[in-house]
Amino acid sequence: MQSTASNAVFWARHRFPTGVRMFDCLVRLVGDFSYFYLIGNQSMVLGTNWLARVGGGIEVDLSYRLVPWVSTTRLMVRYYGSDTVNGFAAGVGIIF
Repeated sequence: MQSTASNAVFWARHRFPTGVRMFDCLVRLVGDFSYFYLIGNQSMVLGTNWLARVGGGIEVDLSYRLVPWVSTTRLMVRYYGSDTVNGFAAGVGIIF
């Protein structure tokens, strides 16, 4: 029986203050990078044993502003790649 888990070898996210305000809230730039070593069925399906992700976006600190229960909203665009697979993703993250 083969495992379907993946092991993240390296993962990092860094936020850079911009000094810009949007809706009277602080705006930060976000950088994101990760490298995964794939094991089991995942590596067989993708045809590779590794996958890297790099991306960036903006983050708006909504604490005590528009929606009281939402503290931060992040818009990100990421590129995924390996020796056999590549693609882009866009997403929205909301921290409650």
